[in-house]
Amino acid sequence: MAELVYRQAAATLQHAAAMARRMGLGLTDLHALEHLSQEELTPKRLGERLFVSPGAITALVDRLEKAGHLERVANPKDRRSSLLRTTRSGREAMVAQVMPLATEVERIAAGLSDEELAAVERFVGEVTAVTTRQAQSPGGAAGASPGEPG
Repeated sequence: MAELVYRQAAATLQHAAAMARRMGLGLTDLHALEHLSQEELTPKRLGERLFVSPGAITALVDRLEKAGHLERVANPKDRRSSLLRTTRSGREAMVAQVMPLATEVERIAAGLSDEELAAVERFVGEVTAVTTRQAQSPGGAAGASPGEPG
């Protein structure tokens, strides 16, 4: 099972890299758009989520703004800062890249029984939750020593 999860994670990374390349973006730029498609963030908060320096986040935001994928808007909670949001063209570009994969996944899911689909949804949901927790954990996998895979 671990090998299957590893292969799926590798395929997801490969797909993300291909999406970024097709959109003329770097992988971190694409990752930023993914975060901003979920919610508006300050540049500082986006930098924290992406683990990049303030200088790097400024350059990233400038690139995405110049490409028309995001815009800066006034932060109603703090006049000293701005919020970043994806533009309509930024959202449309992301959707255009995701739809072919989503269509194929829907086709595969249509061939499953209700019970099979429920089991797959539960499994993928739990694996996604574990993956998210591991990504947010400063030490990686529980019990992993420095230098060991986590």
